Amino acid sequence: MPVCTPAIYAQPAVKALLADEAAALLPELGGLAGAHGLLLSGADMRPPRTPMLDCWTHLSARSDRRWEGDIRARQDEPLPFADDSMRVVVLAHALEQVSHPVALLDEARRVLAGDGLLAITGFHPASLWTPWLAWKARQGAMPVLSMPARWQLRLRGRGVRVYAVRRFGHSWPLTRSHAGENQAGGGYLLLARKQTNVVTPLRTRNLRAPPSSLTAVSWAPGLQRESA
Repeated sequence: MPVCTPAIYAQPAVKALLADEAAALLPELGGLAGAHGLLLSGADMRPPRTPMLDCWTHLSARSDRRWEGDIRARQDEPLPFADDSMRVVVLAHALEQVSHPVALLDEARRVLAGDGLLAITGFHPASLWTPWLAWKARQGAMPVLSMPARWQLRLRGRGVRVYAVRRFGHSWPLTRSHAGENQAGGGYLLLARKQTNVVTPLRTRNLRAPPSSLTAVSWAPGLQRESA
């Protein structure tokens, strides 16, 4: 599958859309507290400022199918992070850039900690941005656009609950920013939480009462008459 050149994200109209994206994403990340966050981006973006999160790891997708940034890695290999190690994972236009987006989504779910936040952004295919992107990418590969419902279906039943899907930005490419939600906007934001593993108590078995340690005592006939 062809991989889009990152130059498409340097277009002024796309930069304006990315500004709207950051404005839509920041309120969701502002209250997060934890040790680590992971930003995987198709564009040259900066991690958001989250004062309650200790540190971010940022990797950008490159046209040679590698990740570059705080560390270097191959896109066709598992992410070099432990299971349940990230408080938040942001896939910012990453799924439309890599050659194996479903595998990347599964890896993002793996490294996300319990009750952690997963945020996915991208161009919405059902907008006027689609023909504009095709025209801009006529000399190269275009981003592979997918409806957010595709990722929602992939996450269903895998321990991640999608609780919001929103659109933002202008309906058609403009160079000025337009903060706020737009039902026909050119970008989408999917928000999900990884469910924590709850310990299910085992059903207890009915235990028989232990036999009494005292044995039945029979009184002598004479003693019974005296007591009567």
